[in-house]
Amino acid sequence: MANKSGIVGYVHTNTSITIKYVNGSMYRYDLSKSLSKEQLTDMVALAQKGAGLNTYLNKNPEINVRIKKIMFFSYGLFKMSHNGQV
Repeated sequence: MANKSGIVGYVHTNTSITIKYVNGSMYRYDLSKSLSKEQLTDMVALAQKGAGLNTYLNKNPEINVRIKKIMFFSYGLFKMSHNGQV
């Protein structure tokens, strides 16, 4: 179940967050010059909240400069909020 943003799941570590979209594509955001620890923390908090992550990404286009498209998917690793929205 996806919300209007199209985000259906995520998984995170101390240095990255990977987001899965309803169309099946996944993108990993790693700490770098274009993604600070504070921004990563904000993204994880929004993912856990289940709202605002896509808006955050759209308002901070510098984050999208160095993302990695992920070509594999293990459904069990991705978290979804209680209502299926991320």
